[in-house]
Amino acid sequence: MLRQALVKLVIYRKPGLHMDRYGNPSFPPVEQWEQEEWQVYGVAPQIPETDFTQGREPVALTINVYAPLGGVRPYPGDMVKLPNDNNGLFRCVGDVNTYDSNPHFSQATHTGVMVRLERHRR
Repeated sequence: MLRQALVKLVIYRKPGLHMDRYGNPSFPPVEQWEQEEWQVYGVAPQIPETDFTQGREPVALTINVYAPLGGVRPYPGDMVKLPNDNNGLFRCVGDVNTYDSNPHFSQATHTGVMVRLERHRR
């Protein structure tokens, strides 16, 4: 049975580098970046890396996102918005892990990508 991508996230594509009049890199606000919908299998917080807000609710600092092989995926520097998270954005860290082959079998039965995201602190 094939898995279905049921969760919809939004990828904000990092624009090209622009220099301000003083020669410093500048980017427009994240809300003005190009947006793209991303269908994923699921989102899993990494529990050991949590921080507490004032109300003592745990906040995930790092999460893993599992998605299908085909389709869009974020690149390092892109921002990702979770569907029900009003606390901010997550930044794509490092390269996307691609699982498309299995050295022990001739055909890989469980393929996909895993993306590590870290909470963006402004």
